[in-house]
Amino acid sequence: MNADGSNMRRLTADGGDNRFVAVSPDGTRIAYVSQNAGYPSIELMLMNADGSNRRVLYSYASRKQRDDPGRYLYRPDWSPDGTQIAFGADDDDDGLISVLLIDAAAGQAQRLIRDGNGPAWSPDGLRLIYKPAGDRQILFVADTGGNRLYQLTASTYNAWSPDWAR
Repeated sequence: MNADGSNMRRLTADGGDNRFVAVSPDGTRIAYVSQNAGYPSIELMLMNADGSNRRVLYSYASRKQRDDPGRYLYRPDWSPDGTQIAFGADDDDDGLISVLLIDAAAGQAQRLIRDGNGPAWSPDGLRLIYKPAGDRQILFVADTGGNRLYQLTASTYNAWSPDWAR
């Protein structure tokens, strides 16, 4: 839709569960999480901003039950140059959420951080802020090689959905 709310139109019409929308830095592509492929699949989708050229960028089949809230891909975030997407994923059976990086063109994913979730890129593209997936409500900063650089918070309060000032 336009910024004033006019010209609203639907981009997906598959009747399922699409969430965690992230628009690319140049505004031409949209990444989002879909559970529409049917249990147990969860997919990171990519499409043009007009809804065309929709494709699966990353998919995995969860071994958790359908209604388990831990069965997910979470909060994709585009790198500032638009070449990579960082996201949280319950991608194996170790009980931890991991931060994965995926090349937006080739679809090649790699685990960057074990026990990390909700990643957000720094404006310069050199660091990621993330939250460990466990009970501790703290935030860490890592470089793009997955090396933990420093702890940002030390609170007993919730620390979710971090973002950088731009």
